[in-house]
Amino acid sequence: TESVVHERIVVQGEIGKLTSPLLHDAFVSLDEVLRKVNDYSSLGAEMLRQKGVQSSLSKAIFKAFWIFIRTYLLKAAFLDGRQGLMLSISNAEGTYYKYVKLLELQNRRSQQE
Repeated sequence: TESVVHERIVVQGEIGKLTSPLLHDAFVSLDEVLRKVNDYSSLGAEMLRQKGVQSSLSKAIFKAFWIFIRTYLLKAAFLDGRQGLMLSISNAEGTYYKYVKLLELQNRRSQQE
């Protein structure tokens, strides 16, 4: 689909139900997690810039905090123990970087004007 960060499956035809769980390992190593956080936060910042979203340091901090709470508590990642905590931190970190990178893009643009 058109999404740069989160791929989507577009199915033409009939959709069925799985009879077994679908296992999905989002990452293999910490290096891979950090690379993805960096790559996706850059792409996300550019997408937000194109939509005209504005950022600030306080917005970056608040959004990251909210994503941690949403992932860890509301989506019950705490039930997955250490992996759930790591996922929640990674999601929050990526969100923080995305909004800080957006702020950098804004500052660069205002300096050019």
